[in-house]
Amino acid sequence: SKETIENIRKARLKQIFPFKDTKIEIAMQKELTRRKIKFTKHLPVIGQPDIFIEPNVCIFCDGDHWHANPKKYKDNDYIINNLLAKDIWTKDWLITKKLIDTNYFVLRFWEEDIKKDIKSIGDRIENLLGVDTNE
Repeated sequence: SKETIENIRKARLKQIFPFKDTKIEIAMQKELTRRKIKFTKHLPVIGQPDIFIEPNVCIFCDGDHWHANPKKYKDNDYIINNLLAKDIWTKDWLITKKLIDTNYFVLRFWEEDIKKDIKSIGDRIENLLGVDTNE
């Protein structure tokens, strides 16, 4: 029934996936901690962002393989469990859209970008938060 489906959906929101942070999530957390930016991990809202910053900033650290980085995959490439890259992109886009529609700011960063230049990502987050970096 619709009621059962809704109850299951609400219960799933309280679960934390994955149970262990990925290397790129840990790198992002360390960068935010170094900058003294307070955050929560895996907040149970739409899409369960990897990092949440009060009052309404959702950050996703998208693995190049699991989220099918378009620099590495074509839209019809099979990625995981027979999912096409374009289907993964659509799912991620729908999550982003739902969050934006409910007044969240959404930032998505690719694994390769986090590994290559986490400092500029940290600068971008500080800019969004209005942090004065000249203090």
